[in-house]
Amino acid sequence: MKQSNNETIIFTILSTLLLAYLWIRAYSVPITFDEAATFFHFVHRGDFWFFNSLPDANNHFINSLLTYISYHSFGSSKLALRLPNLLSAIIFLYFLFRISLFIRSMSIRWIFILSIMFTHYFIEFFALSRGYGLSMAFLFGVLYHLMKFTTEKSIKQVLYISMFLVLANFSNLSLLVLSTAIIGYQIALLFLTNNNSIKTKLFLFVIIILLEILPLVFAVYYMLYLKDLGSLYYGANSGFWSLTVVSLILLATGTKVAIFKVGVIIFAVYLIVALTFLIWKNKLQALSRPLLIIPILLFATIIGIVILTEIFGVNYPEDRVAIYLIPLFFGSIVMVSDSLISSIGKNYIMIVTLPLLFLPIHFFDSINLQYVNGYKTEVVPERFYETVVNNTNNHDEFPPTIGGYRMRMFCWTYMNFRNGGTQNLVDYQGYPDVLSDYQIVDADEHPEWLNYYDVIDTEDVLGRQLLKRKRESDYELVRSNKIDSTIEISQNEYYNLAEWNTDTLTGQALLINIELNIHSPEVPFHAWVVMHVIDDNKKNIEYKNIPFDWLRTKWGKGDNRFKHSFLTSELPANSSLLKIYIWNIDKGIYTIEDAKIDLFKIVPPTIHPAI
Repeated sequence: MKQSNNETIIFTILSTLLLAYLWIRAYSVPITFDEAATFFHFVHRGDFWFFNSLPDANNHFINSLLTYISYHSFGSSKLALRLPNLLSAIIFLYFLFRISLFIRSMSIRWIFILSIMFTHYFIEFFALSRGYGLSMAFLFGVLYHLMKFTTEKSIKQVLYISMFLVLANFSNLSLLVLSTAIIGYQIALLFLTNNNSIKTKLFLFVIIILLEILPLVFAVYYMLYLKDLGSLYYGANSGFWSLTVVSLILLATGTKVAIFKVGVIIFAVYLIVALTFLIWKNKLQALSRPLLIIPILLFATIIGIVILTEIFGVNYPEDRVAIYLIPLFFGSIVMVSDSLISSIGKNYIMIVTLPLLFLPIHFFDSINLQYVNGYKTEVVPERFYETVVNNTNNHDEFPPTIGGYRMRMFCWTYMNFRNGGTQNLVDYQGYPDVLSDYQIVDADEHPEWLNYYDVIDTEDVLGRQLLKRKRESDYELVRSNKIDSTIEISQNEYYNLAEWNTDTLTGQALLINIELNIHSPEVPFHAWVVMHVIDDNKKNIEYKNIPFDWLRTKWGKGDNRFKHSFLTSELPANSSLLKIYIWNIDKGIYTIEDAKIDLFKIVPPTIHPAI
């Protein structure tokens, strides 16, 4: 564990440059769907506690908690929401360097540092408001102190391992298999290679039970709770290689070409043979060799993942959910290689590890301030929002309707929230439609769009387009409802704004314009305006909502009018009733000063053939 001052200086310079890049990314890269979903579902209302919040795997608890603190301290900017992960990058880099010092060969040590520090897909999570970056920082803390534990089996090391393990698990529940392997390894070290007294061993074991195993059991219980509710939706059971490994190859290298798949297979065979040799050579003492901890944990984790899927039906992890396998795999190659130098020779070992330098080279090809590799398909440039706002002709008019795929919805909602919540939300439930005034789409998926829309902007990453109607739709007012008197509502869960029979509206697509002068002391005001169409048997036909707290935090007296619209698809023949109402989810207090709800039939759009 020796290093020169020059190495420390070089690492500090590289770390400073990397941190600067991450901060610039955090400021510049558009918000992703998952980040915005975390903000609106968990952070904005502070509703992220286990079993009480929305049961969804998107809630990375430690990330939600720290983002909530950052939001209330610094606001809702991208940089403020991403601040906890940015700061965790410092923890990560510190432990990366400390772990590297276990590697005796300076050349191999720097291959380890550079391959992990400059894997772009891995490192960019430290500039996002998700739990992945946080969990990697804490995981590296666990690994470092576990390596220290091989020679210093003290309460201090156990406490450090316990603290970082709990933080890592509750930052990202996908680490539970790895965490089980870590605890098992720690216990094996304690009882099989420890010369301490039985009393000391039992004391340390009790600490492990209380501070590591019990929190792990709670995390597993919560994960099974999510699974029972269908909230562990990411991944599939299509195979560890075809799903987990191939998705990581794509995101780490930017391509699925065969040479990288072959390379992973060669490295895997190398690790199996080399690790088997080292364990055979060192027998039980192999457990006490710090450099063998990461490779043993890698294989134990892979075996655990396969067992969970094949026996218990848990999905194989995919791309970012399996991100922890990236440093484990690269670390295993380097540390096994360093362990073999005395047996094989440094020159041969260098040949094995040199391919990892592709990763820092690829890093410079991946540098960008526009997108996140794992979320490319969700990019919605901020200029799209600005274009729609600037093209709204009259402040007194209702904002235009926006159509698009579901994964664009939260990105747009966040931009709208940051700009006062004046625009309509993306209507993803009607996708694909030709009724919305604007579309955020891939026009190639539905070329017929170009019969009704003009392309007015194209983003630079995947060519997603902002479309605007060639001609504004025509509307015919068919129903209207007004509320002229002040209505004070306290603790009522539902309040009807309008209710119409739809027997004369079947076969028609509708536009509902809703204008409310509403205010509430609740901050944020957790309520929805709902448009609900049901059939004769009171079964749902169409259900859409606009949450007040997705538009603005405060709905105090003053210029806080709710002025938004719903579109419906063509109502089927069995439609019976259309209701517009407020769902007061938290049963808070609010007042409606006046309201107007207008129902329009949409005249079928005229086709204008694309030229």
